[in-house]
Amino acid sequence: MKKLFILLLVLTAGPLWAQKSLEVAYESSGYTYREPAMQYPISLKGRLRGGSLRYETRMQQTPLFAALEGRWMGGTTDYDGWVSTTTYPPVTTPVTGDDIGDYYYEVRLRMGQAYDFTECLQLWVGSGIGYRYLKDHMNKLDAGYLRESTYIYLPVTASVRYNTRWWGAALNGEFDYLFMGKQMSHLSRLGYPDDVRNDQRHGFGVRVSLKIQANILRDDSVFIEPFYRYWQIAESKMAYGFVEPYNTTEEFGIRLGVSFGIGSNKEVFSM
Repeated sequence: MKKLFILLLVLTAGPLWAQKSLEVAYESSGYTYREPAMQYPISLKGRLRGGSLRYETRMQQTPLFAALEGRWMGGTTDYDGWVSTTTYPPVTTPVTGDDIGDYYYEVRLRMGQAYDFTECLQLWVGSGIGYRYLKDHMNKLDAGYLRESTYIYLPVTASVRYNTRWWGAALNGEFDYLFMGKQMSHLSRLGYPDDVRNDQRHGFGVRVSLKIQANILRDDSVFIEPFYRYWQIAESKMAYGFVEPYNTTEEFGIRLGVSFGIGSNKEVFSM
C-alpha cells in the first residue's frame, strides 16, 4: 500500500494534472461503539477530536481524478457493560468506567471520474482502498484489556458538487466494503496463556456529509461540513474459544477547514 501512495504522489506531481488542492481540517465528533446482540450488551460513548489532510488532483482535459487522504481522531469514552469471572459457572456483574482512551487513524487512496453537467454542477464518482486502525485502552478497567482493531476496506464514493465564484456545496455519500478485518484482544493481561486474534470477514460502512464552502481567494476557500459515519461488523470467526461479537460504530460530527488551490483553474473542491 505504501508503494501505491508514493506512486500516486509521483504521478500527480506532473503537468498532466491541472487542478490540485490541499485540504486541512479540524474534526470533532460524538462517538458510540456498541455490541448490542450479546446476552449482556456493552457500549462505549464519548467525544473524539482530531484532524485530516486531503490531497486531490484532476487530470487536464479528461474526467479522471485521484485523491490521497489521512485522518486521526482521539479522545475519551465511558464504558457501560459487564464482566464475567473465569470460574465455572461464570459470574457476570455490571461494570462501568470513565475516561477510557480511544483513538483511530485511517489512510485512503481513491481514483475515479468527474462528470461536468454544467459549468457549476458536477458529479464525482470513485473507488479505491482504505486502511483503518483503532486502539481501545480498556486495560484501564480492573478487569479490562487492550483492544486493537484493523480494517482494510474498499470505499465507493459519490459527490454531487455545485460551485460558483464565491461559494460552493457538495453532498457526499460513501459505501465501504470490509475486505479484511482483524481484532487483537490482549487477554494475557488477565492471566490467559496468550493474546487472541479474531479475523473479521463480513461488514460494511456508510458515510454521508454536506459541505458548504466560501471562496475567500481565487484558489483558496474555507468550509464547514457536518458528517455521519457508520460501521457494522459481523461476528468474527472463533479463535481459542473466543469470538469478537457483532458490533456497530457511529460518529456524528463536523469538519472545519481550509482548502488551498495548487496550480490554475481551480473550479472544484475535494470530497
